[in-house]
Amino acid sequence: ENKLNFKWQCNFRANDNASKDILRKMKEAGCTGIRMGVESGSPRILKQVKGITKEQVRRIVGWCDEIGLVRRLNFIINFPGETIDEAKSTVEFAKEFGEPFLVAPLVIFPGTQVEAIAKENGCLPKDFSWSDPRPHLKYSLPGRFTAQPMFVGDIPFQQVVDLLFQIEGERKKLFSLSKRIREVIKNIKSMEDFMKLFSFSNFLFLFRYIKFRFLKFFLRKGES
Repeated sequence: ENKLNFKWQCNFRANDNASKDILRKMKEAGCTGIRMGVESGSPRILKQVKGITKEQVRRIVGWCDEIGLVRRLNFIINFPGETIDEAKSTVEFAKEFGEPFLVAPLVIFPGTQVEAIAKENGCLPKDFSWSDPRPHLKYSLPGRFTAQPMFVGDIPFQQVVDLLFQIEGERKKLFSLSKRIREVIKNIKSMEDFMKLFSFSNFLFLFRYIKFRFLKFFLRKGES
């Protein structure tokens, strides 16, 4: 209405109020993309946690693609009572839509129902304190995923870790260093291309690759 010329993004809920018309008006008002917490690919957990269906998610993603809005979908695995098969179905559901998406473990926040369950099942010790949580942390994933205390329910911690690293290793072969080097060399056609070797994106890739390898080593060593 005021013809303000700026770009923005926002969080978006996949519920009955969502419509193609709303998304189109958002695009006309300068919106370039949405972030949507889908959370799960299990119909049971989706109904329990979000009150939505997989078809609703698919419909909204289709509208975004049609209108030209970037959509980033976020998923969580290891909800209380979740099985490994349900967690795997979440991963497959995330892959269905392609990049960008994030699959992360369920983490614990103070005063939540998840915190109460975590203290009941031993995931958090009874004397756990948020004033200094570090000495009490039984399960956590530093760096790429989260440094928050991680909830562990029916799926063993190592299975959750393996699934998360499987996703990271698979997605576009993001951490294939040899493939990245071949691609970069192949694209060198001039001195300007050579200078791009020192670009921020390449340094970022190398940093993420080293961190990924370090985290795998760190977690495997913790098992032994």
